[in-house]
Amino acid sequence: MRITNAGAEYLISVQSALEVLQSATRRFQRRSDDHVIRISALPFFASAVLLPNLSRFESENPQIELRIETSSSYVDILNGEADIAIRFGREHVGDLICKPLISITGQPIASPDYLASSPPIATAKDLDSHTLIHVRANRNAWQTWAEAHDMQALSGQSSLTFDSILGAIDAVKSGLGIALSMAPLIETYPGYGQSFVPVLGPVEDRNAVYNFICHRNKYQDRKIQRTLEWLESSIGFQKNTS
Repeated sequence: MRITNAGAEYLISVQSALEVLQSATRRFQRRSDDHVIRISALPFFASAVLLPNLSRFESENPQIELRIETSSSYVDILNGEADIAIRFGREHVGDLICKPLISITGQPIASPDYLASSPPIATAKDLDSHTLIHVRANRNAWQTWAEAHDMQALSGQSSLTFDSILGAIDAVKSGLGIALSMAPLIETYPGYGQSFVPVLGPVEDRNAVYNFICHRNKYQDRKIQRTLEWLESSIGFQKNTS
């Protein structure tokens, strides 16, 4: 497409106006999101902690809007993909705050119907006669649990693998086998004690930690602090209920 001389002169004359308009639009978008906090959380944490306590946050903080995204993928806090991330592991970046929220451990669970129709389980070794349910992102979880119970290996009679802990829990509820859940948070998950129950005991050494992660420059922001207080109190409710 060919631009005429008149068209080129017109473009030059309106260029500065367009730049001003774009700048004003960006400022307005930032202002319109001033009341928003974006949280990227692992799916199980969102289901066990965030969603059951969301109405309480909304009633206590009507001026703040939470936008919750569930994802197991990396989220770039430094580049503004989220304001807060809930993840395992510590971030070794100087511009990030990484604050431990709660330590968790593996707790085997199964449905009462599955246990009633399967070989009895008295020791960790008995799990070799059962179907073990795995989560793809943490295929070594059962082996870690076995080693903590002084077993060199734990293979199970058969196995199933799911993409998430939520899928594994659904499989347990359907009586498909035994999965490793996350104690103590699992104790307040819908269906605990009814559609699924604990089997044997958890590993007492809790070295996996859910962490609160945010940009260091935003940590003291009132909205961030109010959200952190809500997260910590929500986990406190989980502990008191368990």
